[in-house]
Amino acid sequence: MYTVKKHLEKKIQKDIFFIEMDFKISPKHFINKIEEGINKDSNMSYQTNVKGQMTAWNYFCDDIDFLVLTKMSMNYLDQNIYISKCQLTEAWGIKTSLNEYTKKHNHYSAAVSGIFYLNKSNQKTIFPELDIEITPDVGKVVLFHSSLDHFTKPSLDLKPKYAIPFNYHDIKPWQDNKI
Repeated sequence: MYTVKKHLEKKIQKDIFFIEMDFKISPKHFINKIEEGINKDSNMSYQTNVKGQMTAWNYFCDDIDFLVLTKMSMNYLDQNIYISKCQLTEAWGIKTSLNEYTKKHNHYSAAVSGIFYLNKSNQKTIFPELDIEITPDVGKVVLFHSSLDHFTKPSLDLKPKYAIPFNYHDIKPWQDNKI
C-alpha cells in the first residue's frame, strides 16, 4: 500500500540556446571515415534513434580534424553563453539513405549537443519546440541545448546524407585532474 503525497505535471519554461554556424571544410576525410566506421563490427547501425547507418558512439572523439572544428565552435559558446566546464564524450558518424530517418529524441544528459553536416541534403533536421528546420549543407553546424527534441523525416533523397552528431558532458570536479 502507498500514498501519493503529490503528483505534479506542468510545462515549465527553460533556458535554451540554438546556434547555426558555417565552416569551410573539405568533407572527404569525414565521409570516408564514416564509411569505414559503419563497416566495422562496432557500428551502431539501426540500433539507436538513427534508423540508418551509424558508427560507434565515440568514433570521432579522437579525430584531430573533428576536434579542431568542435573546439572552434565551443570557443564561440564559451565567449557568448554561460556553459559549465565540459568535454567531448560522444561523436558519431551517420549516413542516412532513402527512407532512413532519425526518431524524435533529445540528448538530455549532455551539456551541449551539436551536428556537423558534411553534404547537401533535403532531409532536414527538425526542432519542433523552436519551429526550426535545418537544411544540411557542407560545413554547416548547429549547436543546441541538449534538452531540445529533434528528428528527421524519412529521406526522399537518392543520395545519402552524412553528418557527425556530438555531445559535450559536464566535467565533474573530481574529473578535473584527469584532463
